[in-house]
Amino acid sequence: MAAASTAKTLPDLAEPVLALLGQRDPIRTAEAGDVLRSIGEPAALRHLIGSVLASDDLAEALARRSYPHPLGFDKIILLSQQPLGQLRLHIWWPETARRREHVHNHRFAFASFVVTGEVRMRVYRPSDDGEALVHFRETSLAAEGVWEFQRLGDTRLRLCLNADLGAGSTYAMPADALHRIDASPLLTATLFLETRSVREHSSIYADREGLPRPARRRVFSAADLRDRLSRLDDQLRRAPARQLVAQAG
Repeated sequence: MAAASTAKTLPDLAEPVLALLGQRDPIRTAEAGDVLRSIGEPAALRHLIGSVLASDDLAEALARRSYPHPLGFDKIILLSQQPLGQLRLHIWWPETARRREHVHNHRFAFASFVVTGEVRMRVYRPSDDGEALVHFRETSLAAEGVWEFQRLGDTRLRLCLNADLGAGSTYAMPADALHRIDASPLLTATLFLETRSVREHSSIYADREGLPRPARRRVFSAADLRDRLSRLDDQLRRAPARQLVAQAG
């Protein structure tokens, strides 16, 4: 499948993204990477952001489904075609307090593209000599805007992959992959493609000092969303993505 043009407005995303959203686990990594790269390269993403900022209707629609995640990043849902999936923009701001992400899997296979900054990806597997953790089942109640957690018991996981991924990197994971992502202290942004769910819940593994708590979503106002997108656009304009990554080292 050919990559999408690098100059896309938000409505233009529907065709290339919809071709990916219906994929079942596992996702076609190369194809997803090509599409996400064509959308997430700084010039293309700035064009996309501009199309949102220029439209009150688009800004209002995105704000109603986007929110600050409890782990400390902004979750901006660019395109939602449930039950097929959605395309999201995740932004970690340097000044925003972050909580360490728990080891987890997802209800769906996914692919991600690092727009700017850097993420550290850790992948885990069950092991009798691994780290002792508490296993929870996570359920997202979309209608109520609530995350709920059910404790299932104790388990042990061992780290089996530790990789730093800079701007321009893509990666994909099946729904069952146990992993944890940490963003760099710099401004970091990623595109995240969620495909069709294969089950109704996911698993979280937490140490006893960081047990998950029920949380409620608070969606952005249109003004909040515009402010965040404008700030990201300004950062991408002033410093190319790979320059931002170089500063991290």
